Amino acid sequence: MSDDALREVLRSPLDDPPSRRRRGERRVPEAPTPPAEAGDAALREVLRSPLDDPPPDRSGAWVALTALVAAAGCGLGATVGIRALAPGQTADTVATTTTPSATSTTLAGPAVLGGVEARALAAFRQGGRLYLVVATTVLPGDDATEVGGVPGAHWVLRVGDGDLVAATAEFVFPTAPGAFTLEFPDTDISGGVELLAYPAVDVVEQVFHTTLDSTQFPWAGPPAGTLYRLGAEELVVDRVRLHDAGGEITWHLAGDTNARAVVDAGATYSELGVGPQAIVSERALPAATLVAGMGGEPSTRSGSIHLFHLDDVNAPTYRSRFWGDPERAVAVEQLDLAITVRLYTFAAEPVVIAVDLEVAAEG
Repeated sequence: MSDDALREVLRSPLDDPPSRRRRGERRVPEAPTPPAEAGDAALREVLRSPLDDPPPDRSGAWVALTALVAAAGCGLGATVGIRALAPGQTADTVATTTTPSATSTTLAGPAVLGGVEARALAAFRQGGRLYLVVATTVLPGDDATEVGGVPGAHWVLRVGDGDLVAATAEFVFPTAPGAFTLEFPDTDISGGVELLAYPAVDVVEQVFHTTLDSTQFPWAGPPAGTLYRLGAEELVVDRVRLHDAGGEITWHLAGDTNARAVVDAGATYSELGVGPQAIVSERALPAATLVAGMGGEPSTRSGSIHLFHLDDVNAPTYRSRFWGDPERAVAVEQLDLAITVRLYTFAAEPVVIAVDLEVAAEG
């Protein structure tokens, strides 16, 4: 045996200094510990590197994904981000998974929606709300890079003898762009229900401004019943009140019953002797999701907007939620009230997705 070979055999592992990562090199995190019992194998399949085995048979993908999202619903830590659709985007589409659709005898069958198949995969309860996880896949034979995602839709559960329960928010999984979660009021879905998707066939967005050179807060204009027209639809402003602490706006739609809207508002002005000020809706406040939740506002036929006075226009803080005095008289200059309306016109007939799932309890 040569001297070099002998030294290699006798060398201690402590002879070498510990390896160090290069500056800026990111450490690959360990996979989270999967839940115990029956879901272990399915969750490991989702977390496993695709290089561990030869290309797998995708026929079990639905079951594995179901285990993952159900685990997320039980509080095992899957990240959920805001889908800026509320309940659908304009011309933008949502990315879909590239897995061809598969069949399963354990899950209700999918429905074709906007060039993809959509299927309810899991259900869970959290915070007194019901959540349904929906996943989409491209149709067999289609090229995933050329297929758009689910169009904007109005989502409704049909339960029991036909009672309808509308979704109150919609979320997406950043790591699974083909999946999204619908939030509903707590609803009994035992025995099976239907998820109705009314696809958006037209979307119009417009901003309406009311400007005044000078006025005084509290301010009650524009007059009640002011109309804003978007195509064939009219938005009726029932009440506007702006004041030093923010304000309130209520509205409703008049016209096409297949149309719904998401309405936001805000105002800028200068307080005499003080300087520039701003009023925003609740979801524009700093750390708004800590109080208002992460889901976007659903489209509706009527609604109200609660406005808040920012404590600092350039660097607002959480104090904005409690800033100002609603009754204080304020001399105002250069007031600009902006009401933003995104109007959705939905199909008259829904796409029906069968839902027959066991609801995971809050854990």
